Amino acid sequence: MSLRKKIIVNIIKSVVFLAGIIAVVAALGPVFTPKGNTRESGINNPKAKDYLAEPDNTIQVVAIGNSDIYSGFSPMEIWHNYGYTCVSAGEGVQVIYTAKNRLEEIYKNQKPDVVVFDVDELFYGNFKVRVAKTAEAVFEKYLPFVMYHDNWKLLFADEETKANIKYETTYYKGQMIDNRVLAVDPDNPPEECHYGDDIPYIYRKTFDEFAQMCKDHGTKLLLIYSPTYNTWTKERHDSIAKYAEENDLDFIDFNDGSTGVTIDWAVDTRDGGKHLNSAAAKRVTLVVGDFIKDNYDLTDNRGNDAYKQWDSDYERYVKKYESTKGEAGKQDVDSGDKSGKKDGRKHHDKDKKS
Repeated sequence: MSLRKKIIVNIIKSVVFLAGIIAVVAALGPVFTPKGNTRESGINNPKAKDYLAEPDNTIQVVAIGNSDIYSGFSPMEIWHNYGYTCVSAGEGVQVIYTAKNRLEEIYKNQKPDVVVFDVDELFYGNFKVRVAKTAEAVFEKYLPFVMYHDNWKLLFADEETKANIKYETTYYKGQMIDNRVLAVDPDNPPEECHYGDDIPYIYRKTFDEFAQMCKDHGTKLLLIYSPTYNTWTKERHDSIAKYAEENDLDFIDFNDGSTGVTIDWAVDTRDGGKHLNSAAAKRVTLVVGDFIKDNYDLTDNRGNDAYKQWDSDYERYVKKYESTKGEAGKQDVDSGDKSGKKDGRKHHDKDKKS
């Protein structure tokens, strides 16, 4: 056999071998994909997956974004003040491809009237980080075995663990309820996170698909820029405002003085300026809720017996809200996605952990 033929044969063998490996990994995906939305189920970011357990076609508003959303937006305040069922699918260091994955999952069982999307994640990270996080989201969607290979342990879990592998709703609906105060230290403020003021190409295409998915499902897409100490710029505002105008989308920016919400970074942050605390989140949420009420036609479900559980969930939310008031020590708070190291969602899986 000539050298040229040997090279071709070796290439073919390598391709076939690689294809076989990919086929095996893909086939194992359904085996290791989590069978619940609890921590015991082995799912990533269980706090952001309440929507997986909600009854079909009962959620009216979905909030999607990074840690600014799960810290700075309250689904329970939307319910209590407007009667709209609402969940948050916010995750630390979320990128737009992950957001698109979440929206696709949501549409499998829900038909939300409104998606509230925090645009801060559209500017997250340098090029290397953007590629890495997007690749991670692609693997999660198409090769879940790569993300969930450790779940083999659940095949041999004890009975108590297996009993907690299930889908269950939560009273916080994806929000981190943390009402503590840790003011910005003027001598050591959060590091500025500026990696450009235009939506990068690697995110723009997926964002277009995200917006189109909402349109195809008849869902209103409401863009917001949550209050942020260290990531907002006027140029970023202009970039999103231009996109919103070109695509006939609504946009609320809490950083340009247009909403009437004033953030005092001495009392409205739980972790030195990286994220809002729950008291500030309440004020932000009411502005969003008023906008939804005034501009979109949603049904107020308060008083509907089918949604009585939401009233009970609100009572538990209030207890958590009140119990977390106080001054936070630096050792107590998470760094969220502003540092790119943690997602910061460790406080409240269940009441006994909250």
